[in-house]
Amino acid sequence: MRGLCLLGAGVVAALAVAWTLAFVQMKPTDGESMLLKSPEGLQYFATGTKGFGHESWVANGVPLGSFAVAVPQATWTNVPLGAAGGTRIGRPANVFWPGPDSESTRTDQWGWPLRAFAARTDKPAGGGTTTTSYGIEIKKGTEVVLLPLMPLWLGLVADAVAFAGVAVVMGAGFWSVRRMVRSRRRCCLSCGYDKKDIAVCPECGAA
Repeated sequence: MRGLCLLGAGVVAALAVAWTLAFVQMKPTDGESMLLKSPEGLQYFATGTKGFGHESWVANGVPLGSFAVAVPQATWTNVPLGAAGGTRIGRPANVFWPGPDSESTRTDQWGWPLRAFAARTDKPAGGGTTTTSYGIEIKKGTEVVLLPLMPLWLGLVADAVAFAGVAVVMGAGFWSVRRMVRSRRRCCLSCGYDKKDIAVCPECGAA
């Protein structure tokens, strides 16, 4: 039961970290463009950026075919983004694929040390209102921040276990220090009562 409580606290901590990173929105440090293949076998040209605790991919809603003319085939798998440093960030995972009526679909993934939550933004073809999924929009001054809600299970479990482990280590350290201080003061190790040389604590009954 205690382990489940710790894991639950770790999940809450992972969500809090993801939302904090989404709200702060640090500047991307790396990026690239590449050819992505959807589970249905359709190919899309996408651009991606990566920063501390954040990864974002924008997949164009038009399956490749017309892109074969505009973008040389040799550059499909790795086109550096000069403004983002041109560092390869690897093949993305958990990317949302554009629907038939979408001009582009953006996937934002947040979390640390691994990406734990994601949100989706769809831009409709031919204009129209941009729609968001798996996220909560809040205003930050003149900007709109999208807080992710969709769990990325591998990253979420890893982050939750990591945060729970940190809590266990910190808790064990706190209890050890408290017991050491009470022992030096000749107090009860359980409740802290000043029992001096009494063998059994009159307050809690601990030996």
